Amino acid sequence: MNAIGGENAKKTVGLIESDALGDILVKENIKPASELSVSDNRSQLERFYCEVVPRANTKYGVSVHEMTVPTVDTEIGIPITIYIPQNSPVVTPIMVYFHGGGYIMGSRNNVEDTCKILAVKAECCVVNVEYRLAPEHKFPACYNDAKAVL
Repeated sequence: MNAIGGENAKKTVGLIESDALGDILVKENIKPASELSVSDNRSQLERFYCEVVPRANTKYGVSVHEMTVPTVDTEIGIPITIYIPQNSPVVTPIMVYFHGGGYIMGSRNNVEDTCKILAVKAECCVVNVEYRLAPEHKFPACYNDAKAVL
């Protein structure tokens, strides 16, 4: 199986969307994760989300609240962003969202639009968590952060 990114992206077999994504990955010189350090992978992912993926200029009809969840594991706590649909009932279901990235990269900022859409479409409060990443924070740091938020 080929790694996604760089020239390998052009070899990816799949839907038209994956061909378009492959073209973007090649054009933007996105390298396969296996060829980069953790730090470079993080930088590449942030650049991809900030410069390549268009941010929606849509007003989603959500209120956004930044908070920190206290924990005994870190003095600074765990940053979270809460998205609440406007005109929602006083009591709504809560969805806790943990961004992807294999516990080593990614951030809650990368999935901001996703969380806003989920809040509106699912008519629920979405809590977007900025858990600590490996390898700087060894396991079970990410697990402990998730548990503290829950």
